[in-house]
Amino acid sequence: MYDVPGDTLESRLDDILEKLNLSEKKDTPAAELSGGMKRKLNMGMSLMHKPEIVVLDEPSAGLDPQSRFSLWEYIDGLRKEENTTIILTTHLMEEADRLSDRVGIMDRGKMLVVDNPGELKKSVGEGDSVTIELDDSQRNEEALEELKALEGTEEVREVKEKLIVRALDAVGKVPDYMEHLEKKGFDISDISISRTNTLEDVFIHLTGRELE
Repeated sequence: MYDVPGDTLESRLDDILEKLNLSEKKDTPAAELSGGMKRKLNMGMSLMHKPEIVVLDEPSAGLDPQSRFSLWEYIDGLRKEENTTIILTTHLMEEADRLSDRVGIMDRGKMLVVDNPGELKKSVGEGDSVTIELDDSQRNEEALEELKALEGTEEVREVKEKLIVRALDAVGKVPDYMEHLEKKGFDISDISISRTNTLEDVFIHLTGRELE
């Protein structure tokens, strides 16, 4: 279909199947492949003729972690080794961060920002982030004001009934946050720590909500 010369067709086929970990299924009818394998097969078919531009719509959706990782390696190799331009849509921020030279973040049909992943993560601000969940989310607004008043706090916001605190050395301040809130009569049900900014942090910073 893609008019690939016969003398290169077989070698190209074997190369793609090997890189997509499908060599063992070379003689298996496509109908008998798993859903994840079919997704990889679809990608391999679209790349037989070495296109200059490839558009991928959520290529790793439905794949198990191991298959997703191998697919990411293959996509990364396409742009680095074959100089292929890749336009990729994804809901996985890790995927966008790992594979992209430039990222555009869209929300409800609007492009909010376009930049390289490093600059986008810097835009959130310095520091670590701590996510705090209270037993009584009805008191989140009150707790948010208490945390804002603490020295060294860069930012506090509420996302999906959780409080996200950003500060320099926020991890070291966790005991202070807990002690202060407990003194004010707040009961903490869960707390988690992120030491580096992620593209998910950027999305939350821009939209005020988590990815759905």
